[in-house]
Amino acid sequence: MKLHIVLWCLALLFTSTSALLSPKGVNFEVQALMNIKNDLEDPHSVLNWDADAVDPCSWTMVTCSSDKLVIGLGSPSQNLSGYLSPSIGNLTNLQTVLLQNNRILGPLPFELGRLPKLQTLDLSNNMFTGEIPSSLANIKSLQYLRLNNNSLTGPIPEALANMTQLTFLDLSYNNLSGPVPKFLAKTFNIMGNSIICATGTEKDCNGTAAMPMSLPLGTQQKSQPSVTPKTNKMALAFGTSIGCFCLLFFGFGFVFWYRRRYNQQVFFDINEQYREEVCMGNLRRFQFRELQVATSNFASKHIIGKGGFGIVYKGILSDGTVVAVKRLKDGNAVGGEIQFQTEVEMISLAVHRNLLRLYGFCMTSSERLLVYPYMSNGSVASRLKVLFVIQPFDPMKLHIVLLCLALLFTSTSALLSPKGVNFEVQALMNIKNGLEDPHSVLNWDADAVDPCSWTMVTCSSDKLVIGLGSPSQNLSGYLSPSIGNLTNLQTVLLQNNRILGPLPFELGRLPKLQTLDLSNNMFTGEIPSSLANIKSLQYLRLNNNSLTGPIPEALANMTQLTFLDLSYNNLSGPVPKFLAKTFNIMGNSIICATGTEKDCNGTAAMPMSLPLGTQQKSQPSVTPKTNKMALAFGTSIGCFCLLFFGFGFVFWYRRRYNQQVFFDINEQYREEVCMGNLRRFQFRELQVATSNFASKHIIGKGGFGIVYKGILSDGTVVAVKRLKDGNAVGGEIQFQTEVEMISLAVHRNLLRLYGFCMTSSERLLVYPYMSNGSVASRLKAKPALDWGTRKRIALGAARGLLYLHEQCDPKIIHRDVKAANILLDDYCEAVVGDFGLAKLLDHHDSHVTTAVRGTVGHIAPEYLSTGQSSEKTDVYGFGILLLELITGQRALEFGKSANQKGAMLDWVKTIHRENKLDMLVDKDLKTNYDMIELEEMVQVALLCTQYQPNQRPKMSEVARMLEGDGLAEKWEASQRADSNRGRANEFSSSEHYSDLMDDSSLLGQAMELSGPR
Repeated sequence: MKLHIVLWCLALLFTSTSALLSPKGVNFEVQALMNIKNDLEDPHSVLNWDADAVDPCSWTMVTCSSDKLVIGLGSPSQNLSGYLSPSIGNLTNLQTVLLQNNRILGPLPFELGRLPKLQTLDLSNNMFTGEIPSSLANIKSLQYLRLNNNSLTGPIPEALANMTQLTFLDLSYNNLSGPVPKFLAKTFNIMGNSIICATGTEKDCNGTAAMPMSLPLGTQQKSQPSVTPKTNKMALAFGTSIGCFCLLFFGFGFVFWYRRRYNQQVFFDINEQYREEVCMGNLRRFQFRELQVATSNFASKHIIGKGGFGIVYKGILSDGTVVAVKRLKDGNAVGGEIQFQTEVEMISLAVHRNLLRLYGFCMTSSERLLVYPYMSNGSVASRLKVLFVIQPFDPMKLHIVLLCLALLFTSTSALLSPKGVNFEVQALMNIKNGLEDPHSVLNWDADAVDPCSWTMVTCSSDKLVIGLGSPSQNLSGYLSPSIGNLTNLQTVLLQNNRILGPLPFELGRLPKLQTLDLSNNMFTGEIPSSLANIKSLQYLRLNNNSLTGPIPEALANMTQLTFLDLSYNNLSGPVPKFLAKTFNIMGNSIICATGTEKDCNGTAAMPMSLPLGTQQKSQPSVTPKTNKMALAFGTSIGCFCLLFFGFGFVFWYRRRYNQQVFFDINEQYREEVCMGNLRRFQFRELQVATSNFASKHIIGKGGFGIVYKGILSDGTVVAVKRLKDGNAVGGEIQFQTEVEMISLAVHRNLLRLYGFCMTSSERLLVYPYMSNGSVASRLKAKPALDWGTRKRIALGAARGLLYLHEQCDPKIIHRDVKAANILLDDYCEAVVGDFGLAKLLDHHDSHVTTAVRGTVGHIAPEYLSTGQSSEKTDVYGFGILLLELITGQRALEFGKSANQKGAMLDWVKTIHRENKLDMLVDKDLKTNYDMIELEEMVQVALLCTQYQPNQRPKMSEVARMLEGDGLAEKWEASQRADSNRGRANEFSSSEHYSDLMDDSSLLGQAMELSGPR
């Protein structure tokens, strides 16, 4: 009987795996994916795939169907390099391949033609070479093909012209040659292939006009534009309109500025244009007067609590509901707005039985209020007084309180991220709940913290959701507005389902979205105008739905949009003049009433709008010169009006403020320094904040300027760095470099740039004020930093430098790593500051400068002698920083004590060889440190300060060693190498610094080196 059961189980096993395994027992898809991974170089370890796995559906960047078959492969913008393996042809169920914006090179695999179900293939912005494989024509289902911005050569395969399903083809910016087939694609782009586009007729390259069967080299096509008197009038009107528009824009801008500058204390509710950013979910929006009445005009007798952001009042609404009204401090300040929006967004998303629910809000020009349900039993603090003081001690009540708290932390631990609510899990679960999933494709778990293992979800290397793809899964139901909370989304592919209802307005809250495909569904209602807010959107397909109403005019302003398909809906009204390289509105009969099908396909230039029933009549021809003159005349009128109004405004403004004016940089330079969410300050504002840059506010001096402590008008404390020689050319370059680089480098352990100011003679940078100062100042201060804090500072600084070296794009080297440039925030977390000495690293060359800049005692030997710096220069400086943390002394101050000879590094090496580590430790620590941890930190410091740069570890290895991983192996290998080399090649830093150390004046402060060597 037992034998029978065993045989039966074995039979089931082989039966169930026979469909997945090859004759050698390997899952074909796993094998193919591992081959793809092995041929790619993955610097950020995004492809964390396991060759021993049976099911690849849990892997990042992989999308599976309900049958556990791989249907999507998406790793865009992940800095991948290497080659694309021919094994991709074994993933025969693939529908989507998105590998754009990487650095993959080599030829396109011929095996791509073995993917019969492929619909979308995007390999743009890579480094592919060779010819386009003709096998692509075998993919009959292919609809969207992008191979642009590579280095492809040779002719365009004739067979591509027979792909009947292909709607979008982009081969632009390659090195293609030969004739151009007559593509059946609704749009194609071959711009930037100079050998093809030798005629100079750019419209033939854009695919915006009907192409001949082939375009032989040297063919010249001439055309005389047809111009009518009506066109002449339109040109005049258009030119005048431009000028008037500029005038109106300037006027409205002035009115807006004036109202912001002289805003009075008027209690009015925020108007409709600002409602979107604070009206979320089902929150109720209260009128300010309503809350005034509910709280008896915020009487003190109604106060039930006070907090860091404001006072809480008890209130009774008109319907008898008792609420708690939180009135935020400084509601009209910028900081108040940020606090208000942050709290509204976070609390409205945090829904749990044991979390306080946000009931509503109110926002006026000077007030920010939050409305919560009233808690009749008060807080735990108040109830503890009742339990233990007023009433006799009741263990049962205490038990209930503790049990409730335990349940709270237990139930929320899986829902909350270290920063609070896991918005992405909550948003994805709301999306799932709004959809009907007959095949259980969306097997998502509401109790999970990390959604990156879920099917149909793609994450970045930072574990952020960047892709949502569930095409052709027979999904129905509605698309939840919570999709707007997935603010890191780059790709949404939900085509070929049966999703109905309106398109969520919240789609416009996805700032990084590049591809949105909701085609072939059952969506109804109008196209939300909020889509125009997605500045990064390149590819938009809403075709084959039941959308109604007009096409939003705002879509015409989307500069990045290259493909737009609104065909086969029930749209009506005029057609905006799209900036997209191609658009398709075929199948909207109310729009296409002229019967001119080419106006619907976007294959000819569209008029500004196409009103219903418009009929165009033939007009006698006039010369193009007349047309140009009319256009120029109309534009001149508009510009004259603009200049007249502008000079009038300047005259009025100068009379009103007849003082010394520090004007900001003019418009032509604004774009290059105004980046991200940086705030642009007025010089006068920073003058007031720092008491006209008084010396008493100086908190630091550096190689590029002086740092002042300042207090802004809203009470925010900042550090203002005033650069030297702000009006010099060098000052401009330094300023722009620091602004660009610091705004791109965002990390927990890097100093965030808060804003900037640029005038004709001043360059200033504004940072958050670090209340705990620098590590250098804290090492001298009392009480002394404890050992645990010093370890945390070392690890935080290592992580900050790791981000600059290996995770920031482009890479950055600091070149002046020292204790004075490591700041401490309110929690004594290390923050790496001062990128004024930093330099961009080219991806292919680690040596980027021949100018020595830094602080004596921290400069690596190869940098001091040759002027060549790299990431290993920073590693050396970090090693010296570790020694400063251990000894409590600055490197350049070392040698003052009688028992200290030479440079710090030599002394530490000697003490370490003699095994007298207790002599190294800061005397203020006494014996409050761990000897093993001390030994480990000294070893890391010595590894970082080895003479040869290639012997020093990378910052990623340093961070791991400080975390306790891999130090023993590294140290043992280093010791073996040292014993082999002997003492002949040992480097004594005292020899290189002896000429400087003799000068006692240098011991008082760090010396900044700058200049060519």
